[in-house]
Amino acid sequence: MLRPIQVIKDANLSFRRQFFLSSNDTTGPPGWQRQRISDEHHLSAHPDLEITHVANGDETLTLLGFILDPENPSHDNHQILKELLRADWKHGNPAKLTGNLGGRWALIVHNQTRTIIFHDATGARQVYYHRTAVDGKIQVHCGSQPGLIAELLGLAPDAEAAAYGAPFPSVKYQTAALIFPRLVPIRPDHPGAYDNRVAMEKLRTLNLPVLLPWADKDPITGPWEAALRSLFKKVAPPLTIKGAGHFLQEDAGEEIAGHIRSWMEAH
Repeated sequence: MLRPIQVIKDANLSFRRQFFLSSNDTTGPPGWQRQRISDEHHLSAHPDLEITHVANGDETLTLLGFILDPENPSHDNHQILKELLRADWKHGNPAKLTGNLGGRWALIVHNQTRTIIFHDATGARQVYYHRTAVDGKIQVHCGSQPGLIAELLGLAPDAEAAAYGAPFPSVKYQTAALIFPRLVPIRPDHPGAYDNRVAMEKLRTLNLPVLLPWADKDPITGPWEAALRSLFKKVAPPLTIKGAGHFLQEDAGEEIAGHIRSWMEAH
């Protein structure tokens, strides 16, 4: 005989191990940890999420979660952060400065030059943000879940946001999207590097016509156009989409659709 499911309501389980970084005085739920980053940045974190904070003069590193150094496996969060404090965070590339480190973490770096937040290379602990203008001043709020940001700021999805969420009506449909960052390697030995090399070799064998629109404002894959074009046997002449960024289909969707239609009609 089936027993009825007992629903346990525990406030401590709501947004467990999540965090919220605000550029105003908005904070997380009651009982959450508080950590001041600067006069303009305030961190709130669930009691079960570990926070490690180190400082050197005007520069601070605040870690959310746990970090691993394969070259020093016995080092804990605090020891690894103390080593990271020696890096040039005012000018250095965060991905390169932490590229050899594992774990599941988000790191907040604050100094006189900038305040940045980024996550581990595989995206095991993610960072989302919401940006808005209040009295002419830009405010940015970051968090580990979109739902957490929306709840704390009282946000409701608009029609366009609802359309993006339509293919993912529940968590069970979001697995592929959450795993995707792990498929983007930043080193030859990172997860996904092997699969990418296999895919590149397969693309070289295809005897199909290829149209490759390329955005001129893409900060991520912008420099790779020549390398990607070299993979295809029958690639169309270069097609530059001016003013478009990494998601060029959103920045210039109608323009690209016109190019694709003309190209298909010609082939």
